[in-house]
Amino acid sequence: MILEVKNLCVSVRTKQGLHPLVRDVTFTLEKNHCLGILGESGSGKSITCKAVMGLLDERFHVEGEVWFNGKDILKMSPKERTLIRGKEICMIIQNPMTAFNPLFNMENQLLETLQSHLHVKEKKALLSLILESFEKMNLSDGEAILKKYPHQLSGGMLQRIMIALCIALNPSVIIADEPTTAIDVVNQVEVIRELKKVRELYHTSMIFISHDLSILSQISDAMMVMHQGVIVEKGLAKEIIFSPKEAPTKELISTRLKLIEAFRACVKECVC
Repeated sequence: MILEVKNLCVSVRTKQGLHPLVRDVTFTLEKNHCLGILGESGSGKSITCKAVMGLLDERFHVEGEVWFNGKDILKMSPKERTLIRGKEICMIIQNPMTAFNPLFNMENQLLETLQSHLHVKEKKALLSLILESFEKMNLSDGEAILKKYPHQLSGGMLQRIMIALCIALNPSVIIADEPTTAIDVVNQVEVIRELKKVRELYHTSMIFISHDLSILSQISDAMMVMHQGVIVEKGLAKEIIFSPKEAPTKELISTRLKLIEAFRACVKECVC
């Protein structure tokens, strides 16, 4: 077991007091396993993982335990958390178009990130590491990409660059927060393929957040379903998909099946 979350609760501070967003979330992540977190928008998926990473600001109140390699992240100082974030636990955020600073080219931004987490400071060695990671993500002409600014690259390419950065850092855990939401279907398939490759090459543990059951079914070993800030069901991915027990899970699966049926009917009508 590489990560263990116990009774995690997250509340937001309001004028009326603390308003609960996530309640009593408990789960574990095994080494070289992928945990899929399924739930509709607003169910608490992203807030949970941001709390695990220590990314929530003073507006939020977080309680519980988050054990990583024998240490409770929530009890660490900000400096200690900074040493873990990026190097040990990487997060791929939801919208690749807003993940990078538009004022700097990709080379400056990637070098800055690697220099802050790795002991290697020599620019030439770091650039070589970046280009090697680009190749593993099938990003051709890496030197040209490094000279470009974020707005000059597609969403799918920016998403693969974030994954390449994770490869360069070689973390123990990758948290992918709906990494396919803001990109087209073709790039979604590519991103899933590349994340699978990362697991195969580096035996990286992964938490994959999505509201799309079909995507989670392709990459998850285990799954948990969140609804209104709580876990309503968890177990092996196959058990959740084929034998759901709770109403919110059944609703999510039913909705997905209806969309597939509507799509097939539309295709059939167009062909005819």
